[in-house]
Amino acid sequence: MKKTNLLALLLSVASALGALTSCNTGGSSDLVTRQTLSNFINLTNDYTTGQQVAITPIGYVIELNLTKQTANITIESLKLPNGTSFGQLVFANLPFTYDTSGWIKIDQAVASPVTSAGLTAPLFSSLKIHLLDRVLNSNLYYPLFDISYSVDGYTIKSIPPSVINQGTTVVSTPGQPDYTPGEEANTLYGISLDPKTMKASITIQGAKFASAMPALNMGFKEIPYVYNPSGSVTLKADALEPVLISGNSTTPMPNYPITNLTCTTDDMNNMNLRFTCTVKSDRNGVVTETPYEVVVNSSTPTASNNQ
Repeated sequence: MKKTNLLALLLSVASALGALTSCNTGGSSDLVTRQTLSNFINLTNDYTTGQQVAITPIGYVIELNLTKQTANITIESLKLPNGTSFGQLVFANLPFTYDTSGWIKIDQAVASPVTSAGLTAPLFSSLKIHLLDRVLNSNLYYPLFDISYSVDGYTIKSIPPSVINQGTTVVSTPGQPDYTPGEEANTLYGISLDPKTMKASITIQGAKFASAMPALNMGFKEIPYVYNPSGSVTLKADALEPVLISGNSTTPMPNYPITNLTCTTDDMNNMNLRFTCTVKSDRNGVVTETPYEVVVNSSTPTASNNQ
């Protein structure tokens, strides 16, 4: 089966991916890269009340001077629950390190940004911006980010509105041995959040639940989700009808109903996805239903203290 390009396939993820770029910049001989991130969601916790508020959209520009190992960080449109807002905050010449897992780490106990008006903003504490370069299926550059900080009595965990993961899939069917798709499936899992509706979508490129099943591109829509106090996200749906994705079009798949779906992501970097797909077939008037219990685990080493 000819696979559709992932950027065309993941309908709800594509807009966020389009805002994520990497390039060489700067007029000197230094090697400089830039990542532009948009529509991030800030999970903001109040020290005194413990209440969590989700604020979006937040933008970031991460400019890394790989020659000098320094970073310029710009935060766009930061808002706090008390009504305070900042048009643009710039942190200049922050040092960064590499750890043994490949993460680029910017960690500052305290940091003082400059606002777009040229005034000094409140001090930030526990500023953490970690970046992991990652390539999926040998041709899709999709880095991971771990961003958090404290300011004005609030602790903030900033998460992307979408993520693409590649994990280990195990499919269980009654009376049959467990099945794990081979590398030829190249299965990718995309999750996209809509903070306005609090509904999420999941897109699977190369879904394959049995050896005789062709790899399909499937989508699950309108899945309710919640933010957890730790900054993770949980999706749950008792039942839903998947869609078959072909290019930019979708077709309902009533013969592949999905039940008991749960998905938990850890900082949008790690994923545990479980659901049952019951395949209905009609052979000479005899209808059979075969349940496939699908478990997907995707994990990414977190940044360590090792240099």
